[in-house]
Amino acid sequence: MESFFVAVCESNRQMSNRIKGWIEEYGSKHDFFARVDLFQSAEEFFAVVEKDIFYDLILFDVALPRNRGASGSDLYGIRLAMQLRERVDCNRVFFGFVADDYECRMPLSELKPLNLRKKPIYKREMLADVQRARDILKLRKTFLTYKKGPFLERVNMQEITHFEERGNDVLVHTLSGRMHSFCATLEEIEIEYEDLQFVRCHSSYVVNTMSVINYEEGMLTLRNGVTVEVENEYAKRFLKK
Repeated sequence: MESFFVAVCESNRQMSNRIKGWIEEYGSKHDFFARVDLFQSAEEFFAVVEKDIFYDLILFDVALPRNRGASGSDLYGIRLAMQLRERVDCNRVFFGFVADDYECRMPLSELKPLNLRKKPIYKREMLADVQRARDILKLRKTFLTYKKGPFLERVNMQEITHFEERGNDVLVHTLSGRMHSFCATLEEIEIEYEDLQFVRCHSSYVVNTMSVINYEEGMLTLRNGVTVEVENEYAKRFLKK
């Protein structure tokens, strides 16, 4: 089942609980698991994201306080988003903001938010943002996109036979024989494409199960002629996929 993780950073607990209920109900009706975590301050939120817990959508109150119960927020919700945008692992995260009248006039274009919603927040608007984020995420997963120098490279996921971890890089092997490489880990690849046909079969490999043409004596033969070992630790996971 598809998973969709949301963080709601809003000091108003009643509003947060309302949003949480809307999104979880929407997930149940549309056959995906929605997890919604609530935070009332920037301090609470960063204590969690520093543990590398990943969210697909982060909703900020523009005037989120730095510490729980503090007055004079100094618009810390915007500061939070700016700090997160500097983190490489947040390039695929969508931000949404909730704000009052005067806050809606602030220039937030550099943060590339999914939307800026004026309080009070309505169910129909919030769920439209959730669906839009899900649609964009699905489209992005059709292609592997990575940065090479000043340019963005794209690879059709159906053309990828397997990923290989080598040092601090991941090598991308394709049907055409062309190889790509970028800085990442196989754990990150697994998380990003867990709902597609890619599965870990070895400490150094993630394979496209649609490219496997033979499996015999712990070895996979792929459509590009490459053979890849299946380690015992990952054999059940591979066979289940």
